[in-house]
Amino acid sequence: MVTVTAIADIEDQPVTAQDTLTVPQDTTSVVLEYEVFTAEYPQYVLDPDNRYNDTWDLLVADTNRSALFSIGREINSQVFNSPSWNATGRTGKLQHTLDVANTIITHDAGSPRDQLSPFWTCTRPLTYLGWGKTTQLGYGLGLAMGAKLARPDMLCVNVWGDAAIGFTGMDFETAVRERIPILSVLLNNHSMAIELSRMPVSTERYRATDISGDYAAFARALGGFGERITEPDGIVPAIKRGVAATEAGRPALLEFMTSKETSVSRYPRGSS
Repeated sequence: MVTVTAIADIEDQPVTAQDTLTVPQDTTSVVLEYEVFTAEYPQYVLDPDNRYNDTWDLLVADTNRSALFSIGREINSQVFNSPSWNATGRTGKLQHTLDVANTIITHDAGSPRDQLSPFWTCTRPLTYLGWGKTTQLGYGLGLAMGAKLARPDMLCVNVWGDAAIGFTGMDFETAVRERIPILSVLLNNHSMAIELSRMPVSTERYRATDISGDYAAFARALGGFGERITEPDGIVPAIKRGVAATEAGRPALLEFMTSKETSVSRYPRGSS
């Protein structure tokens, strides 16, 4: 673990700190897990009106200073959610916990597509069902069920969000009734976060981007395995319990409580 510390002496002072990481030659994939802490953060989250009290930016670059990954955040745009507790970090845990060679996985039409696809590395053909944003939200649930019917020997996973489950969630009951034991990974931030910048007026006046629900309880009520995860330390054990439930013949839904992420990892423009 590498710790980088930057301390400001006065208010509004920008500070920069950096460190160097060396990876073995011929490395094809690197997962970066990061946590950001500010000394003022616990006080800031108690006052939602102070929306832009602090900001941070993270840049990962190669030895030629070409940007590989960058992200920035206003700390208080994620009120009551730690900046380190994000959806991208969670999909990275899937890669390192599941038996990738024996897993078929798909995303959804919304943000989970952008949160999963940069980080999931397949080891066998036909194990990643990748697709565009041309269908309704919730489409990935049916894809995972179909994949399980075609390949009952494989763990079949769909990654979706709290908006998507509002479209097709009742078909989780189909998985229970027809004994199709898929693993459903739900990212719940109580919001259509990617639309926040596009719908500021309707969000403020009518809460148009707000979503609510206890989807782990929903899954249990339908006869499946359901678990809600609220702490980062619970991610890996919960994934293992969900997999165990599918191996016992029950569809499982893992509901991960996440922050309102509006930035995703993208390949830098102009890179070859």
